[in-house]
Amino acid sequence: MRAIFDAHMEALHGHWGVAPPKPGDFERWTTLPTFQPHLWQVAWHVESGRVAGQVKPFINEEQNLTQNRRRGETEFISVGAPWRRRGLARALIAKALHAQRDAGMSESVLGVDADNAHNAARLYESCGFRVTRRNMVLRKPLVG
Repeated sequence: MRAIFDAHMEALHGHWGVAPPKPGDFERWTTLPTFQPHLWQVAWHVESGRVAGQVKPFINEEQNLTQNRRRGETEFISVGAPWRRRGLARALIAKALHAQRDAGMSESVLGVDADNAHNAARLYESCGFRVTRRNMVLRKPLVG
């Protein structure tokens, strides 16, 4: 689990909104409701023993019950720099969608930074996801 956590942090280094992990973050991560390893899809680079890529979907059963739906979430997607642009993310997303379907879900959602340097939105659209909502974050430094 530690290798999966560390690989994700490394792959997302420098992305918008991603801060370096603090002491205790790994331990907290293993207690979150989104921590559902039975759904995860992780690719290992056999020669190095490193995590090449991962998709860590989850199912929010409580939200599904209250909103009368069967929705999974395809999130926490990352591929390490040496393995990018080889179709790994697409393959892992497909497997993650199958895992959610096999768990009884009829739809899946994800969130993405539309300005992602790796054009992730295009990848997700090519996997069948469609934009349904856009959000904007505005920031202004306050000095004085």
